[in-house]
Amino acid sequence: MPHGVPQGSVLRLLLFILYTADIGHIAEKHGLSSHFYADDSQLYVTCRRGEEFKCAQRVSACIDEIADWMASNRLMLNPSKTDLLWCSMRGYPDGIKLTPRGVFVEPSCLVRNLGVSLDEELTLTTYLLVGLCYGQLRSIRSCR
Repeated sequence: MPHGVPQGSVLRLLLFILYTADIGHIAEKHGLSSHFYADDSQLYVTCRRGEEFKCAQRVSACIDEIADWMASNRLMLNPSKTDLLWCSMRGYPDGIKLTPRGVFVEPSCLVRNLGVSLDEELTLTTYLLVGLCYGQLRSIRSCR
């Protein structure tokens, strides 16, 4: 095999992370925090009241620059796999649209990050439900 890494190889994810390390620098340049795990990337930003529109513009500009960087490195950003979670006591502000690469990203009520489900109020109610279900399953098992 002249190029690439065999499917399932441990090196595959490490090489991908090394290859995409520049994305973190792009996020920093736009004032965003970032987190990377394998082939998954997350961008974070905090903003004050009244600065929501400016923050959304920064996120869109950052994603656009990342998409340009990815295209120049023969990678592709998939806008359909892009999620937006807006955590605020007042909900998602009216009139603000996140449109990286011209594609509108609808805010999600629930997103998963490394197996953890986060909702827009960070209540973790899905985990309480899962815990109750496991308790009921243990009870059924002990009856058996």
